[in-house]
Amino acid sequence: MILQKIKDEIVTDIFNNICSKEYDYFRIQQGYLYNNGTKI
Repeated sequence: MILQKIKDEIVTDIFNNICSKEYDYFRIQQGYLYNNGTKI
């Protein structure tokens, strides 16, 4: 049970990490990515 929970959290973390990278890439492509409120 504990192992399943840990596994689920790891999978979720990896998934979120991939999604946020894809999203950041999309934002950069669009020129919308802001770093601490300043456009990069």
